[in-house]
Order: sequence, then structure tokens, then C-alpha cells
Amino acid sequence: MEWAAPEEDAGDITFYASVLDANNNGTNTGDALYTTTSTASFEPTNAIPQPDSGPDVKIYPNPATEAIFVHSPKNLLRAIRLIDSQGRELRQWPASRETNRLEASGISAGIYFLLMETEKGQVVRKIAIQR
Repeated sequence: MEWAAPEEDAGDITFYASVLDANNNGTNTGDALYTTTSTASFEPTNAIPQPDSGPDVKIYPNPATEAIFVHSPKNLLRAIRLIDSQGRELRQWPASRETNRLEASGISAGIYFLLMETEKGQVVRKIAIQR
């Protein structure tokens, strides 16, 4: 079974499982049926800090398809990292200009975070990739 958790709160999700334990003797003696359920609740990830304010950084377009532009007119960008919703770093780009073009090819559709290191500290912005 493959399952992907929703990006936003969809309420409690219940999983159901049923397993037949059979001994292959051709009858129903010695066989057993087991059932169970498990409920999962939405919990936002805390892997990436979400600052309320920080250096002035603009990201566009959002959602992006082929490229992401990161514009920082007042603060020098040092590095830009793409982080998934599980907190894993997927890509890293060096940054050296006021406006940086980041190739988004090969990135699956979804919600991600751009973690940008500037001379004044770190800033995080949410970005959507769509195909």
C-alpha cells in the first residue's frame, strides 16, 4: 500500500486492516481472522523554524513550474536550500546576486520550503511546485 499524507489538516484519518491467518489444510479449523484500526491526527512539522519577520526576500512565481526566482534587494544571499515537508534538504543553490534563478525541473509537485541564508540571518518561505 502506498499513501501520502495530506499537506494540510484533513481531520483524523483512520486506517483499517484485516488479515486472514490460514494453515492451508482445506478446512476452516485452525484459521484465524484479525482486524485492527489505527487513527492518525494532523501534526504540523516543526523541522524548520518559521520566523515572523526577517530579511526582505521575495519569491516568485508561487506556485512555480519551471523556475523559482529569489529576489533580495537589501540583503546579500549566501545560500538557498529547498526543504521538503519532512525537513529533508532536497537541493542547494549558491546565491550571489540580487535576483537568483533556481531551476525547478525534476522537482515533484508539492509544497516545499526555501531556507535562505543572508548576511542578516536566515529566512524561510513556503513555495508550491506544480506540474
